[in-house]
Amino acid sequence: RAPGVTIPGFGSMTIPANTKELKGINLHNPAKNDGWYYLTYKLCLLDKNGEVSETLYASQLVPPGLYLQDITLSHGLAKGEYDAVMHVQPYRMSDETPTNSANMRTTLIVK
Repeated sequence: RAPGVTIPGFGSMTIPANTKELKGINLHNPAKNDGWYYLTYKLCLLDKNGEVSETLYASQLVPPGLYLQDITLSHGLAKGEYDAVMHVQPYRMSDETPTNSANMRTTLIVK
């Protein structure tokens, strides 16, 4: 029987204004998922109603124990704070089928 998926949490992310290329982000797939699950990450902005309005970033499969440190957004953001969600989708390593996902609300702090 497969163990539960380990998914890292997100509180807020601080990123530079008007910049697409982000360094040192550290999206990772915890080593506890080794042998069981890949993870993908999708960072989306939310509208005033809390609904996804735009996808800023979507990753490929991240193997257990590895990090995405440098990512490229679809576009830079002006200074301010933005409501966002980080959608984390686990995939079974055996057949790359998706399992239960997690949506973690976060605040993008753009300086």
